[in-house]
Amino acid sequence: MVEVNKNLKLKHTVNLSVLSYNLLAQCLLEKNMSLYGNGHPDHLDWDFRKESLLKELSQSAADVSVLVVAGSVDLQQPIPFNEEVYSSSWKVSL
Repeated sequence: MVEVNKNLKLKHTVNLSVLSYNLLAQCLLEKNMSLYGNGHPDHLDWDFRKESLLKELSQSAADVSVLVVAGSVDLQQPIPFNEEVYSSSWKVSL
């Protein structure tokens, strides 16, 4: 539990927007294809999903974007974001 000092007077406030995506790992999608039978097969392909994700992120005005992968990581390296626009951190939790 966090306690807040009610006597604290803030001089500055910060507006921060966060975009969070929970992604299903491609290996889990492929192991459970029966769950995604209504999806167009091309849309279940990782290359299509990755490009769609990058498009969403590039159109977002969020200050912070968080990608959480459910399941084992399909990527050997982070998604290559434009470093002139984004700074990124790649963390793997085992």
